[in-house]
Amino acid sequence: MNNVYLIYGEDTLRSKTKLEAIKDRYRAKFSDLEIISLYGTEVSFEELEGKLFASAMFVSRKLVILVNFLSEGSKRLTEQLATRIEQVPETTVVVFYEQGAVDRRLALFKKLNRPGFAENLRPLAQPELINWIKSEVSRAGGSISPDAAANLALWFGPDTWRIHQELTKLLTLGGAIDQAVLIKLVTPDEQSNVFELLDQLFTGQKQQVLSQLRRLISSGQPLLQLIATIAGSVRNLILVKEATEQTPYLSSGQLARRLQIHPFVAQKALRVSRLVNGEDLNHKLGLIQKIDRAIKTGKIEQRVALELLVAQLVER
Repeated sequence: MNNVYLIYGEDTLRSKTKLEAIKDRYRAKFSDLEIISLYGTEVSFEELEGKLFASAMFVSRKLVILVNFLSEGSKRLTEQLATRIEQVPETTVVVFYEQGAVDRRLALFKKLNRPGFAENLRPLAQPELINWIKSEVSRAGGSISPDAAANLALWFGPDTWRIHQELTKLLTLGGAIDQAVLIKLVTPDEQSNVFELLDQLFTGQKQQVLSQLRRLISSGQPLLQLIATIAGSVRNLILVKEATEQTPYLSSGQLARRLQIHPFVAQKALRVSRLVNGEDLNHKLGLIQKIDRAIKTGKIEQRVALELLVAQLVER
């Protein structure tokens, strides 16, 4: 099975980059390479039989990409393929490409999840993300100051698609990115920041939450606006929690379509929702709304409200 790969994970920019690297590698080796893409929701047994197990006749190599086959393909087909995956001929290269998390209990996943042939492109933590930003800028022939890289990571969290978009824009305007250029040309993404905050909040990282909130406020984001965004994000978490309780192992793409929310919001909400139960989420939403009313009616000063809100949310 040295010709069968698995690429999956919530960081879909990096997983797409990995997929393109595999394509480029085989294009360089085989000038007559045939590339075939099959989609999990549409693929039939007959297509699998013909594309995967029949030897290449008019080309030296076939590269077959099965998109979201594990997450969206029929259970019957994944079970059938698990029993036959070793029979793929050497002239066919297979890439299972999953745009999100995968049910690790699947027999097919267990066969595919091998060192050197499977890669989980999980969301990057802040230090990893800063290093990734620096390497992306360097690869593009530009430079970025440490504080600008740190702020991009803070403003957008692990949304590598958005960061890539902003870097492309900044590098088009000039090769050097510093803090002054960043503040002038880039608008922070509150939603990404808030999901990072909620991730820290639900794992009990009170001091980290307070520090990040203070940094966000000092960068010019009004507290009331942040609280409104936090409340909206918690509502999305409640919807995601309810959906996954009704239908376990939904992918982020399926959630986005079902709930009609942005795919990246669904991706982040799915990850964070696993850290807390539905009753707790409803309780936290009530606390947020209570603090919001207290600020708006002048019963509490905003900075005090911030400290109180974080303390109450972490306590539960």
